[in-house]
Amino acid sequence: MFDIRDILREARKVVSSHAGTIPGEYHRILKPGREKNIKTCVTVYGCADAACILYSLDDLPSETTEKEAWIEAIRRFQTPKTGLFVDGSHHEIHTTAFALAALNLFDARAKYPLKALRPLREREKMEAFLDNLQWRQEPWLDSHQGAGIYSALVLNREVSREWEDWYFAWLWENEDPETGFWRKGEITPLRDPEPPVPLFHYLGGSFHYLFNIVYAKRKQRYPERAVDTCLEIWESNHQPLYGEPFCRGVSYAEIDWVFYLNRSVRQCGYRFKESRKAIEAVAEKYINTLKQIDYDSDSAFNDLHKLFGMICALSEFQLALPGQFITERPLRQVLDRRPYI
Repeated sequence: MFDIRDILREARKVVSSHAGTIPGEYHRILKPGREKNIKTCVTVYGCADAACILYSLDDLPSETTEKEAWIEAIRRFQTPKTGLFVDGSHHEIHTTAFALAALNLFDARAKYPLKALRPLREREKMEAFLDNLQWRQEPWLDSHQGAGIYSALVLNREVSREWEDWYFAWLWENEDPETGFWRKGEITPLRDPEPPVPLFHYLGGSFHYLFNIVYAKRKQRYPERAVDTCLEIWESNHQPLYGEPFCRGVSYAEIDWVFYLNRSVRQCGYRFKESRKAIEAVAEKYINTLKQIDYDSDSAFNDLHKLFGMICALSEFQLALPGQFITERPLRQVLDRRPYI
């Protein structure tokens, strides 16, 4: 049994401490750290992450005036000319998709159309865009764009069901039959002694495409292979999932892994007991790590974007392990409402 009430209590304190002077305005980070381009002023990520965290904790305000203020706090970061949201810490497609995903929690959309993404509504240009991502060099980082175009255009209701069919047809054809990740023909096996990038980078990247599939209620082509690969990553300790090198346990590696494994098992039922055992083992070590950090001084825990990754992971662990988590209220998985984190 995992009692995470103290962890969530500290998370609520961090969100509260990052609030600006106006409802809905939040700082992503209060103290300058090693991360480049992270501003200490109110940012779109601060506002959006705070909304995502409070939604996950079932604490999002319901009062109309405060909701409207939050919507405007996020909308003001949109560039009218392009329709994109801009922040120095991420690619503008990631920022746009993430901002729209936060607005969705308030049943709102962007103020302006996504003009810069309009060419991608044509099938040939959308497919060319996906084809030309850096699948071998930057599968994780570039997935922010490949998944972000779907999330942004769908959440802002600027594409049709036919366009979605084209997008998922491309994913279907390019899903790797050996690993269950993206992209076929580009992935280096775990056993390769000198891979261009670690295999986990493909899991981290593929996670972004998978939550689009989950949102749209579509099928993975090779969920069994994805289960095998996720278990192989855990069994070989290919990526430490509860500590260094990813910010002492507060980041996104854990949500990438547990979501991919849990949702792939749900698609096919393959290796269910083994997967449940692995998720439980990772959850135990992860939560023990989280309980040992200094909540007041830990820079990652006090970065709202990284904190949201942690909260999202805990919500998926609770979903995957029914009855094993003690919380004041059940955590809500934002990815079961809309795509993109």
